[in-house]
Amino acid sequence: MRLSTLTLVLILSQTVAWAQTTTTPSEVRSRKIPAADLLSDFRLMKRAYTELHPGMIRYQTTDELAENFSTLESFLSADRTIAAAFLAYSRFLAAIKCGHTYTNFYNQPEAIKAGLFDNANKLPFTFDWIEGRMIATMTVDEDPRIRPGTEILSLNGTPVAAIRDSLMTVVHADGGNDAKRLKDLELTPQTAYAYFDIYYPLFFLGAVSSDAVSSDRISIEAQTADGDRFSSSVSLGTADDRRAAWETEFGPLPASVDELWKLEWLNDDTAHLYLGTFTTWHFEMNWRSFLIEAFDEIRARASHLIIDIRGNGGGLTEVSEALTWYIARQAVVVPHVRQFVAYESVPDDLRPFVRTWDSIVYSFEGKVVPTEDGRYADANPATEPRRVAANPDAFAGDVYLIVDATNSSATHGLAQVIQDNGLATLVGQETGGNLRGLNGGQMFFLDLPNTLIEMDIPIFAVYPLTEQPDRGVVPDVVVRPTIEMVATGRDPELEAVKEIIASRQR
Repeated sequence: MRLSTLTLVLILSQTVAWAQTTTTPSEVRSRKIPAADLLSDFRLMKRAYTELHPGMIRYQTTDELAENFSTLESFLSADRTIAAAFLAYSRFLAAIKCGHTYTNFYNQPEAIKAGLFDNANKLPFTFDWIEGRMIATMTVDEDPRIRPGTEILSLNGTPVAAIRDSLMTVVHADGGNDAKRLKDLELTPQTAYAYFDIYYPLFFLGAVSSDAVSSDRISIEAQTADGDRFSSSVSLGTADDRRAAWETEFGPLPASVDELWKLEWLNDDTAHLYLGTFTTWHFEMNWRSFLIEAFDEIRARASHLIIDIRGNGGGLTEVSEALTWYIARQAVVVPHVRQFVAYESVPDDLRPFVRTWDSIVYSFEGKVVPTEDGRYADANPATEPRRVAANPDAFAGDVYLIVDATNSSATHGLAQVIQDNGLATLVGQETGGNLRGLNGGQMFFLDLPNTLIEMDIPIFAVYPLTEQPDRGVVPDVVVRPTIEMVATGRDPELEAVKEIIASRQR
């Protein structure tokens, strides 16, 4: 169904009506949107994803997609709160199994952030998932038994396993890579908008309605690393409260993304280069200058280089390419892929609802040709894998790349290229992303006019030419953290690298 000019004008004129008249977070949570408006948004969303998303059936069948559309439409056929609609859209988008398709927390309007995200319903401790179990890493709660290595067994009477399984249904990741989904459900002190912070209250604390839990504490069942089981309760607060208390207790966290890049020396000849993000468009510093200076120092001093990208979800591919160049002792072959888009030109009546940072992607006329499956491909695709010449000034020592399930998009690609070309020994856990291919590159930001919910639509699908396993990159040396390691503050991945270096020096 196309939108007429009159319909478009009427929708746009009402776009911010509820946001202008809703002033408190509780009003945002409890405000119900009429079914007619929800269905109008649904039809717009269905058209946008069907016509613009290039990978809707990469990891689900057409029948599964049709059923998921039908389930969502049925749910939105009754008056619903904005919170309930947000949760329903999150489930639908997660089922697409695309790491770039979701209700992007950072892109939501301020009314939704205030109503759904910024409430005082966040746990006072951080945690990792170890073998599917919630293991506390640090806490700012007053109960001293909640400490690194303590296992949380239930929250407010709900077993942690049930909480984990429910939240897994709304986390976006590529294909069947559940390790990435579980990693994204961990809590760290510096994350502004964490999956667990947002979706646990929506699922379990009544935040999808006006019946939100009003208490500032919830009960827990837990077990210390020594095996002592206990009951307690913990105070709830905002993510900012937790961060501030953390900094008071444990010291300052990074004040800017620039601080997520650092070069340290473990000893006279072992460099540790930590790169916590490739979202360099947020940097104040010049990232290229940082790498030039870092590798000048590394080449002058080091025999061993540890590149640590744990916690790095990706960003600019140019960073991956530059980093590869610095260690490319031999010619590098980049995996041969084919790129697709779902459209030749964005329909005029959809354009007011999809924002992007580069208007060139609104039309690919003359640049793409139709394919048998209804998508469009490069009119002049590459016929051979891309090769990058060896760098005569590349670092000549041993290189180790520490990876984990966070690594997606650009960092997944970096791990794949480095491993395929033997440029480093990969250590850690299976990465995020998927060898079967990703959607991304550039994005549309779809704004629904009646709920104001935003959701991301990737523009490009990039798939390998040959069949690949449905997983991320498995490191050469797999390290499995244990509860004991968390309890004692050990760094198992770094320990593993040090052991490899020591063994090579014997």
